[in-house]
Amino acid sequence: MHAREFFAELELPFADRAVVGDTYYATPIPGAPLRLRIDFSPTQWANEYAGLRLATLHQDRGELDDSEPVRPTSRSRPRVMRKPQMTKNTSTPT
Repeated sequence: MHAREFFAELELPFADRAVVGDTYYATPIPGAPLRLRIDFSPTQWANEYAGLRLATLHQDRGELDDSEPVRPTSRSRPRVMRKPQMTKNTSTPT
């Protein structure tokens, strides 16, 4: 799924919004200087993400705050969907 389709399925309630690359931008209050930015939190593995990051931006002062997602420990990997492996059926019919 691409970012544009992912954010469309979330149905976030903002009229003034855009997806640029893998990042969602919105203006929560029309005419206000605040912006919302949501993007994917990367992992060390290609094409896998640990979650979403949320940041509040001011059009003149830049980033005001952000939420840092929980990072996986060095012993664990985030859960991801993987394609099932095909196995050969070695059982004999009864």
